[in-house]
Amino acid sequence: MKTAVINRKRWGLRYLPMRRLDGECDPPEKTGKEIRVARRLLRYPVALTETLIHEALHAGLWPLSEEAVAQIAADITRLLDREGCIAPRRRL
Repeated sequence: MKTAVINRKRWGLRYLPMRRLDGECDPPEKTGKEIRVARRLLRYPVALTETLIHEALHAGLWPLSEEAVAQIAADITRLLDREGCIAPRRRL
């Protein structure tokens, strides 16, 4: 399983078939915590980037409101995209 270390804690990172959500994050105190991301986003680099940033913000700053997390994730994604940091995924 892939992992992500955020704020010195390790989360499992899984891409799953998710219909209603783009992603979700377990609370930092949970044993076996995970960040789960909708597998369909793998085809959409900008949406994937925003979702990963969004869930990483939840992981690292759990008390932050959903509204603040969504706004900051969107702002960071827009900056990265504008600066050419988000490239289409290439098939291996």
